[in-house]
Amino acid sequence: MKVFLTGGTGFLGAHIREELAAQGIDYVSLSRSPQSDATFVQGDLLRPETYIEHLQDCDAFIHAAGEVQHDADAADWMWNIHVGGAKAILEAIKQSPIQRLIYLSTSGTIGVSEEEDIVATEDSPSPFSLVKEWPYYRAKMFAEQHVLEEAPEQVDVVCLNPSLFLGPNDTKRSSTKSIQLFLDDQLPLSPAGGLSFADVRDVAKTVVTALEKGRSGERYLLSGCNLLFHDFYKKIARISGKNPPLAPMPKKGHKIFGWFPKWKNIGESVGLDLKRSDLILAAHYWYVDSSKAEAELGWSPRDPLRTLEDTVFYMQQDHFADFID
Repeated sequence: MKVFLTGGTGFLGAHIREELAAQGIDYVSLSRSPQSDATFVQGDLLRPETYIEHLQDCDAFIHAAGEVQHDADAADWMWNIHVGGAKAILEAIKQSPIQRLIYLSTSGTIGVSEEEDIVATEDSPSPFSLVKEWPYYRAKMFAEQHVLEEAPEQVDVVCLNPSLFLGPNDTKRSSTKSIQLFLDDQLPLSPAGGLSFADVRDVAKTVVTALEKGRSGERYLLSGCNLLFHDFYKKIARISGKNPPLAPMPKKGHKIFGWFPKWKNIGESVGLDLKRSDLILAAHYWYVDSSKAEAELGWSPRDPLRTLEDTVFYMQQDHFADFID
C-alpha cells in the first residue's frame, strides 16, 4: 500500500506521518512550500494538476489538510479551503487509482448543543441551526457532505470526526490555544460550556487503522473525554501548578455577545487575548460518544489525564526553551 497525505505539516498530519512510518507504510505528503524531507512533494491543494501525477502509484488518500478560523470575516477563506479543498481532491481522485479515502472532519459537524445533558452520536440530528453561524464548522459540514455524496463509486470513503486535538508537539498552538490562554493568565473565569478532546496520537493511530477498517460512507466520532470547561481548567491548573479560574462564566453570557456583533476582540480593553467568537463557541457543549469507533475501528483512547499532562509538559518546556533562546 502507498498513501497520499494532505496536511502533513500540521499538528495531526505530523503525527500521522510518524504513525505511517512506524507501521512501515509507504507514503507521500503534499506541501505548499518546499520541504527538505523526501517524503514531501510540493503542490497546491486547490489545484489538482499540481499533484495528480503523485497519485498514480497510490492506493489510498488521507485528507487531513485544513485551517481553523472562527471570525465571521474568515467565512470565505474557510469555505474555499474546506469546501474548495474537498472538491479539488475528489477531482484528483477521479483521475487516479485511489481506492480508499480517509477524510478528516470534526466532531463539531455532529456534536454541539446549548444543553449540557446532550451527548451526540453519529445518528444525532444535525446541529446546523447552530453551525450555520460559525464559518469553520459550517464549511466543514458542507465539505464533509460533499465528500460523502460525491466521491467516485469505486472509492471507499471513511469520515473521521475527532474532537479537539490535544497532546505534544503543537508547535503553532493551532489546537492547544485553549490551554495556552490559561498558561498565559488570560482566563480569570472559565467558559460556561463543556468540551470534548482527543489525544492527537490516538487520532493519528486510528487514521492509519481506518486505511483497512471502517465501513464506506460512514462517519466515526473520536473523543477521549467530555468535560466542563471549569473542570478542564482545574485539571490543567493542578498539572501546571497555577491557580484555577475563579468560577465559570454565566451560562447564557454568550447571548450578550450577539447584541454586539462588532465586538470581536473583547479582551483588548483589559489586556486579554480573548475573542468574541471563541467565547461564544466555548459557551456551548461539544459532548460526543465514540462507541461506534470503539466497536468498528478499535478506538481505544489513552487516559485523558495523561493527555493533559503530556500537553502541558510540552507547552511549558517549549515556552522555557523559547525564553532561553
